[in-house]
This record gives sequence, structure tokens and C-alpha cells, in this order.
Amino acid sequence: MENTHNDSDKNRQPLRRLLPASGRARQAAPPIPKRARVSNACSACRTRKTKCSAERPKCSKCIFHNTACEYADTERQMLHERYDSLRSEQTAYAELLNKLVTLPEDESFEMLRRLRETNDAGHLPIRAPYPHTDNDASRRYPSPNQTNRNILPPTSTSAEFQLVAIHPNAYPALIPLDVASIDLGLLGISPFTTFLHGKPDSPLRRSEQDFISEHDQQLLSTPSSAGNRGDLAIGTQSGPSSQYIDARLNHIRIRRWTDVAITDDFAARAISLYLKEYSPWFGYFNIDLFLEDLACGETRFCSRLLVNAVLSWACVPYAYYEPAAYSLASSFLHEASQLYDTVKDVDCLPTVAATSLICMALISLGKDKIGMKFLTENASMAERLHLYNVPTDPPPSPLNLQDDDLKTAAATVAWGSFNLQMLMSMSYRIEPLVKLPPSLPIPGDLSAEGLCSRPLPPYQGQAYTSVCKLWSIAFEMNYQYFYGRVVSLAAAERIFQKLLAWADDLQEGVRRNEQNPHGVTPLHIWFHTVVLDLFRPFADLKPQPKLITVAGNKATPTDVIEASITQLKRLVYVYRATCLSANYSVIWQSGMLYLINYILHHHTNKEAHFYFLLCMRGYQNLTRIYPFITGIVQGIAALAVRLGTILPDNALMLFEEIKSEGRFVHEYMTTYPIDLYHSTEDSDTASLEHLIHEFRTMGNLGSEESEVPEGWRGDSASLFTTLLTQEDEAAIT
Repeated sequence: MENTHNDSDKNRQPLRRLLPASGRARQAAPPIPKRARVSNACSACRTRKTKCSAERPKCSKCIFHNTACEYADTERQMLHERYDSLRSEQTAYAELLNKLVTLPEDESFEMLRRLRETNDAGHLPIRAPYPHTDNDASRRYPSPNQTNRNILPPTSTSAEFQLVAIHPNAYPALIPLDVASIDLGLLGISPFTTFLHGKPDSPLRRSEQDFISEHDQQLLSTPSSAGNRGDLAIGTQSGPSSQYIDARLNHIRIRRWTDVAITDDFAARAISLYLKEYSPWFGYFNIDLFLEDLACGETRFCSRLLVNAVLSWACVPYAYYEPAAYSLASSFLHEASQLYDTVKDVDCLPTVAATSLICMALISLGKDKIGMKFLTENASMAERLHLYNVPTDPPPSPLNLQDDDLKTAAATVAWGSFNLQMLMSMSYRIEPLVKLPPSLPIPGDLSAEGLCSRPLPPYQGQAYTSVCKLWSIAFEMNYQYFYGRVVSLAAAERIFQKLLAWADDLQEGVRRNEQNPHGVTPLHIWFHTVVLDLFRPFADLKPQPKLITVAGNKATPTDVIEASITQLKRLVYVYRATCLSANYSVIWQSGMLYLINYILHHHTNKEAHFYFLLCMRGYQNLTRIYPFITGIVQGIAALAVRLGTILPDNALMLFEEIKSEGRFVHEYMTTYPIDLYHSTEDSDTASLEHLIHEFRTMGNLGSEESEVPEGWRGDSASLFTTLLTQEDEAAIT
């Protein structure tokens, strides 16, 4: 066996030597495709237990059998489809954005125009603007900053753009107003369509109901017996408790508190209006403690003086609903003044709160020189009670702050008095009587130590807390400007950064919201008036200094002023267009005064005519219940003449209307400043009292020989032309 095996090996042919393999990789044969797994068969195929092609909207089996094809998608499948859809949308929008910033300017504007018309990016053809390859170095990639500026609404300067991008709570992006949708009834002139289509003139004023927002409709009930205006009703539920802002007002017996002849219902409604509209700004006492004592007849946190003071202030705006209330304001004020003379030597929290309200009531009636006396007494009594201006090593407090209710009341009265002092310092541009803010915690501030035991009511809460914090920052400015007489740009920048931080930290309920502007807009109006006061001392410097903390050391004080003026214009328009309270609340009138001052000093701006009439019509509504507002209007007219501003015809007619409609007093004993640009240099000639004297001694406000500037076209039809021109210019900038 062994030999046989060896012989066969000898006779076998040798194997051919294999050549080396080539360097080219062998191509693998494509794998046989497997049938795609169907993750979701239709209901019909599941019933027949047959394979489903899962084609949509109808699978092949259902087409063959001519049956309905329905899919019971699983949640996972729907999520996958939604994810794919969102990815596709994101890709489409990214391509659209890239085209908008890289196309030639004319093509980009055309695409943007079509996008605005369709409001759907999916209907726009997205094509590459230029052919390119992957390594095309000439492709244009805009910087992130430039990309953001292209997708945000237009801004005039890099400073404004940075403020809009980084601090949207204070400087939100504003879509330009569409001329066709502007409510020109707010200006007292015919609607846009009258001039566009040549229709007959419409009524000059909108009806009162047109001004009422959804919020304000809840405040108006059926006409009262006292007049043809709606009476005030808070809430929408039926029953006695729905008439007032707090159910405890159903139990008050007003004759315990005042000798003025009014009903319990009238008192409850007037107090409801004060609490709802004014407590965030003029919250001078703790509402919860006050209402408890008011309903029960107790006098720890309530007094006859305080009740009369509340009603003296509340009756002025309440006259918008009940005209008879206006005459009662003086009656309550007279009784409050008499009561004050009997208790002024005894320091207590209700008396401090009462002096705040008496001061406000006197000012609203055009008697602020008397009101300033109560402002001083308010600060003195608050200081004696250690509510503020407390020295480093103070003597024992006259108040027992171990008592939770007393501490709560003291904190609210302290910050209420502080807010009043700051409001007067800002409004009259005077040194604040407060030298150190309250050391007690801000009511409603959840981050403060020693939080007060009683929460603030929802209609006061977040707004009141934000107001206290805003005035705390403004206090630093006023203390330096009016007390220390130090005007430093570096200090102004530090304060501005604090203001921006305040805006960034605003809670959701007080952030800028044009859909619900009722209690929020005045807060933001005051924010921008503080900013304008902060940088106004530097506005006329040539060359303009640079701000090191804004827009990379490229911004100037004038840039910030312009940005705040832009916001102020929109705030005033929105508040007038949407809030009924614009007709009876004075909280926001400072925004109109600041805006008018800017307009009169920059009257060649094409928007000047529009915003001047917008503000003056707003003032016209307020003159019907506030005598001092009538004085402000006369002062504005005198200021316009002093500055050489030629007013258009419809502005001159407006002054005549106000003269015939407004409430007047024989003499305006007031130092309220009207000319904000010169009030710190020459407070006497800038005051309302001095300007009214000029108004009464001057002749005609207009001059037939003088040419009205481009921005002040006098007739209403030309105003439309001006606005349309402004819109066209905005569309290409």
C-alpha cells in the first residue's frame, strides 16, 4: 500500500504556479436585495393575513381588490413621520434664509415680498443664486451678526440691533406698522379707506365702544342711573361679590368712615377702580389689611383719614364712568384735609399712606403747590417711623416689627411712600427727599429676606414689585443728577446696565405683551422715560461720546435715546389703541409728554405729525376729568411756538377742541415741567405755570406765511402720503 501510494505521486502533473494578485480590489457582487420589511400593514391586509406593500395612500393589494385602504399608525410611526416633516421644514427654512442673505439685493427683496404675501415659505421656489462647486471659495457666507440683522425687523443702528437681540424684554423687535391697518380714529381724522377709495367722510371719532379691549369689557356693566356711561363692575360672574374686586367690599358701611353723602355701592365701586388700576403704581398701604379693617370697622390699618384720602383720589378717574363722581373728589379732599389737621402730630402708618393719596389728589386737580406740602410731610413722617433714611446706627424703631401684620403693613407703606417720592422726583425733576431706600423687604419679592406674611393680590402683585425695583434704580440716577449734581457718562452706563438687568429679570406676568398690555404697558413706558432722562444730558455733546458697554464701543447716548424713542412710540400707540384706561388713567401720560418733547425738537421727522396728533388726542381724552392735563396741553402749545415749530391746521383745531371740552381751573399753581430739554437748566421758564402764562398772552399759534415742514403736512390726505412714503422708505432700508 505504501509503495503504490509513492508511485502515484511520481506520475501526478505538477500544479501550475499562480501569478501574484493584482492591486485592484475585486468588486464584490451586489447582494441580493431583501424584501423591505413592512412595519405597518394596512388594516385590510391584516384581516386577510396577506403581505402588504404599505404604499400610501393605497397599497397594491387594496388596489387589486378595490377595497378601502386604512392604516392604524402607531405612536412611534407618527413620531417618526413628524420628525421627518420637521427636518424637511428646517432644511427648507435654512435654504430660504441662505438665499435671502446671499441673493442680489433686488432678488432678495422680491423673495421677501412674495413671502409676506403668501406667508408660507413652502410656496417659494428656492434656487441657488449662483452655480458653485464644493470648493468654490467665492461663495459668500454672511456673519452671524449680519444674518441676525437680516432676519429681525429693521433697526436703525447697531446699538439698537444689539439691544433688540440681547434685551428683548426692554427692546423687543418691532414689525413696522402697516399704514392700511393704522387706526387713524385715534388721531381724530377719517379712516384710511376714505382717502384711498374716495368714500364720504366717516365720523371723526370712533365710538367709545371701539376703544374697549376684551379686558375692559369686563369692567363695564349696564348704564347706571347717574348717567349714560357704563358703571364699573369687576368680574364676570353673577351675584353681589362679582360687582367688586374683593368680596369684602360687600360688607362696608361707608357712613362709619366719611360724612360725604354716598352709598356703600358707590364707595365700593370707586375703591375697586383704585385697587384695580392704581394699586400697582399708587399702592400706599397693604390692601388685605386695609380691607379687613374697612369691612369690620377696625382702625389698626384703616382710618377715617385714609378712607377719605382713597376716595378723593379714586373719584377723579371714576368720573369717567360716573360723571357725578368728579364733584365728590373735592368733598372727600376737604374732609381729609380737616382730619389730617387733627391727627398730624401722631405718627402712624395709615396717616403716611393718607398723605400720599392727598398729594396725588391735589396734583390731579391742578393744585400741586399745596400737594408738595403733603409730599414733604409724607417723607418726614415716614422717616420718623424709620421706613427709610434710616441711619447706620439707628435708635429703636417706634414700630413693633416682631408683629407679622405690622411688619407687612410697614413694608407696603414704606415702599409706597418711596415710590411716591420717586414719582414726584421724576415728574418734577427735583431732588428726591429720600436719601436711603427702605430697608424693609419689597412686598411680593420672593427673593427678599424676611418676606412679608401676606401675599399681594393678583391684580397688584408682580407689577407692584417690579415698580419698586425700577424706582430703586431710578433713585440712583436722580440722587446723582439732582442731589450730587454729578453727571458722569460712566455712572450713566452703570445705571443703564442695571436697568437692562431689571428688564431681563422681569417675571412672565409683567413682560412686554401687546396682546394683553393693560397693566404692563405703563411699566415699560416709565422704563423708557428713565432711559431718556439718563442719557439726555449727553445728547448735545459734539462729538458724541462712545458707550463702552453697548454695541462694542460703537454706540453713543443718542443711539440709545433713538432706540427708546422707537419703543416709546409703539407703546403709546398700543396703549391708546387697546386700553380703555388710556381715557382716564394718568399713569402713562408721561410717555406722551416725553414723546411730544422729542417730536417738537425733531419736527422734520416724517412720523412727527402722526405721533404728535396721537399724543394730543390722548391728552384730549384726559382733559375731560383732569384739570392739570388741560394746563399741560396749553403748555405744549406755548412750547411749540417758543421752539418755532409751525403746527399743522388739524393740530390747531385740536387745541380749540380741548379748550372747549377740557376742565379748567382759574389759576394753575403748578411747577410741573413741560420743556424737558431745559427743565434742569431753567426750571422756572420750563414749568407749566410759566408756559400757560405765555399761552394766554400769545396770538395765533400758526403762521400763514411760514412753510410747514415736510413731516407736518397739515391736511389729513397729505398725512397719508407722508405715512405711505415712510412705509416705502422702511421697506427698502
